[in-house]
Amino acid sequence: MKSLSLLKRRQFAAYFWTQFFGAFNDNFFKNALVILITFHAAEKLAVQASILVTLAGGIFILPFFLFSATAGQIAEVSEKARLMQKIKFFEIAIMLLAVYGFLMDQIYFLLLVLFLMGFQSTIFGPVKYSVIPQIVEKQELLSANAIVELGTFLAILLGTLLGGIAIIDKDIGVYLVSAGVLLFAGIGLLSSLLLKPIPALSSGFSIGFNPFTESKKILKHLGQNDYVFYGVIGISWFWLLGASYLSLFPSYTKEYLLGNEYVVNLLLTCFSVGIGLGSLICEKISKGMVGFRFVPMAMLGMSLCGMLLYWFSPDKSSAANLYSLTIFLQNAKYFVILLSLLLFALFGGLYIVPLYSMVQKYSDPKVLSRVIAGNNILNALFMVVASVIIITLLKAQLSIPQIFAILSIGNLVIAYLLIRKLK
Repeated sequence: MKSLSLLKRRQFAAYFWTQFFGAFNDNFFKNALVILITFHAAEKLAVQASILVTLAGGIFILPFFLFSATAGQIAEVSEKARLMQKIKFFEIAIMLLAVYGFLMDQIYFLLLVLFLMGFQSTIFGPVKYSVIPQIVEKQELLSANAIVELGTFLAILLGTLLGGIAIIDKDIGVYLVSAGVLLFAGIGLLSSLLLKPIPALSSGFSIGFNPFTESKKILKHLGQNDYVFYGVIGISWFWLLGASYLSLFPSYTKEYLLGNEYVVNLLLTCFSVGIGLGSLICEKISKGMVGFRFVPMAMLGMSLCGMLLYWFSPDKSSAANLYSLTIFLQNAKYFVILLSLLLFALFGGLYIVPLYSMVQKYSDPKVLSRVIAGNNILNALFMVVASVIIITLLKAQLSIPQIFAILSIGNLVIAYLLIRKLK
């Protein structure tokens, strides 16, 4: 496939692996922490696991809301290869703090580390997507986005799986996770050192650090083109859905599917593989043409699959004995749930790739980093809202399958809005 051939080029490959291991390490750390909270720490801390996990998700994305505007300006005026290298050095420092938190069993300190990781990812975010048009040709834009989305969700999958598996045996797991976060941060740093210089496209303005004033300025760039603005709204809605589903998976698996930690990882695998497959299918059927035409169909498919999860989910149980992965897979009634989740994510990949490509295509290259920063602000805002909504619905005693149904209905409302504005 054309997108995979891009990896033969040194500059794109160095960029790809730098962003890949950044996403990998984020999720390796996050899922190790989530599994630690859900299966080991929540009871000791006397906090409902689903609420604490949702809170952790909100903590990670809060820096995107606070600091994306400044990050976009920094990316706009910086030589991007050097900036990525500095960010990777900062990641090493954060991972040293993570090692301390895991070895000392300090859950709340690890939540602080999670905030710092979110801050580091905030600085990296505008570079990640604004650099793509500088290292590929215009006709390669959709292919580049497809392989980056595939790589991102494979990184999420592998990082999530390894993080969850590494921490299952807590006594040994804290050492495995500590070694892992340092190793993967180091690989990302080495990849970034292979990048050739990528020049800044803007200059002549001073960087502002007031998050509210600068965010307001940044968001103005999004309103200059409907394809950019509503493309960003669509992307942000996708991350609201993704954050909601991912925060609910551990508790959903334990309380409704009666699965252990390995079953959680199976659901995450279905989700990530589905996104990757959807991204590749999008590239194949679009034939390199950037456009909106597949988005409505994808959103309809996502809503249908979400409703299937609602209809076919079993009742909540408080059983003490959880299914192993082998026993879980032998139960035919769970096949529909796994298939629905896989197809939901596949439609998600078919949905998200065109939107990212539209934002890049219709934005002025000189302000693209700031547009991406504006996108990240709204992404973060939507995910913070997702955390608040999920916590509120859980406190209102709604079941997790009912929350899946509510999200599916909301998805249809957003689909109607996007069709009206971008048809």
